[in-house]
Amino acid sequence: MNDKIRNFYRTFKKSYMIFFAALFLAAFAVLFLRNTIPSPDRAHSVFKYVLAVYFFLGTAAVVFTVKKTQKLHIIFLVLTAVLGLAYFVAVPLGQVPDESLHYCRIFEISEGCLFTPVVDGQAGNDLPKFIIDRCGSYGDIIELFQTARLDDASREFLVFPTSALYMPLVYIPQAIGTFLFRLFTDNAAVVLYGARLFNFLAGTAIFYYAIKLIPYGKLAIVTIALLPMVMHQSVSASADVLTNALSVFSVAYALYLAENDSALKKRQLALLASALLLLSMCKIVYFLFTLLVIILSNRRFSSKKSAIAYKICVPTAAVLLNAAWFLYTSRYFFATNEGVNITEQIKFVLTHPLQYVNVLVRTISASAQRYLETMTGCELGWLDVPCNYLGFGLAFLILVTVLLGYSQNRYSDQTKITMFFIFTGTILLIFSALYAQWTPVGNDVVKGVQGRYFIPLLLPLACFIPQTAPNRGDDAVFRYESSGRYMIYLLMLFCNYITIVNIFAHFLK
Repeated sequence: MNDKIRNFYRTFKKSYMIFFAALFLAAFAVLFLRNTIPSPDRAHSVFKYVLAVYFFLGTAAVVFTVKKTQKLHIIFLVLTAVLGLAYFVAVPLGQVPDESLHYCRIFEISEGCLFTPVVDGQAGNDLPKFIIDRCGSYGDIIELFQTARLDDASREFLVFPTSALYMPLVYIPQAIGTFLFRLFTDNAAVVLYGARLFNFLAGTAIFYYAIKLIPYGKLAIVTIALLPMVMHQSVSASADVLTNALSVFSVAYALYLAENDSALKKRQLALLASALLLLSMCKIVYFLFTLLVIILSNRRFSSKKSAIAYKICVPTAAVLLNAAWFLYTSRYFFATNEGVNITEQIKFVLTHPLQYVNVLVRTISASAQRYLETMTGCELGWLDVPCNYLGFGLAFLILVTVLLGYSQNRYSDQTKITMFFIFTGTILLIFSALYAQWTPVGNDVVKGVQGRYFIPLLLPLACFIPQTAPNRGDDAVFRYESSGRYMIYLLMLFCNYITIVNIFAHFLK
């Protein structure tokens, strides 16, 4: 009798537990939906029923995929498709930080203007005024669809010095989407969603190949890519989409090449160099990622001389490219806040290094919790959409669990040291850049730092922090992705469902 019970339990656990868990989480998400979004009229009630059905269908699609395959890049595509569509509908146009300013840069690039002109001391261009609209509700989006047309009569001089600082390559996916959609329509809303769509597809494709190529710890990338904050950004036209995806791909591809025993091919080296250089162009504070070339063994190159040349040329090229762009775009610099002076701030740091160290310690100790919360997704939109702890809190716990179990036990000490240096050095660059550009001279804390700036550093962090995953027999690597831990997928789906409900509740006015 006991043997029958044990066999039944094993069969149930192996074949049916996933269905029970999925049904429970989907039902809980629907219950949260019912209690969070009010139903003042029939339209709201119908919307809630439609969203509830979507939650169940999305969960069913994920369960079906997990039962059919354990390939994480395939599971990731299904999860991203289910959540991406929901976020697309939930997040109104312009409701991602600086998205309207990014639209300006995207639109002028789509028209062939790669460098923003300066008119009367202001960086801007003659663009359709609708592209800077921030839709505060879904009614605003409907009105934009009905009234906004991209004709010459709607144009005016728009100022966007912050996005003018970005290199044109950062906006290639969005600009292509804008150009193609304008061939078929002059509806401003449709064109702006076209920019979002192509940006989303590009980011998803890069994450997909990163998951496919990284030698161990594929689930770490899946978890990072599915964080509510990352998903929220991924459906926007923001340059952060490419930044997040390229940072993960660069680490994954460098590890893939480092762990492979065959000779390095020219196209592989070219692809890694291109990814690293493009990442440094997205935001200069991430140029230390070019040091990933160090982890490639010299014996894998055609000669020691070519290995040394490659490892010197890639970081040097990143520095030179950004230095040249910095000199060109210095005409776009402006005082972001009262008391800000970049030159004087740099002088202050150089002449008072110990005082600057105190500034960093004070800032991090006072705001560490907020950085972690906003990195995960406690506040979306323009940091004015509060989200439930059940969403971003659960996502944070999953992230910590997965990163601590990341399968990097076989990585060399050189690799771990390099990742540590990239992680700590980039954090210092982020704080220093915002201290110079956003903070009054000599201020006792750094202003303008947001948790989303640290998302690109999550995978390097996972590569050197102490691991808690147990060994299995002779295998020194514990692979989450081969152990059937489907609950991770369901929980990430669930916490994003909760976040999506919070977004809808905020903008349903």
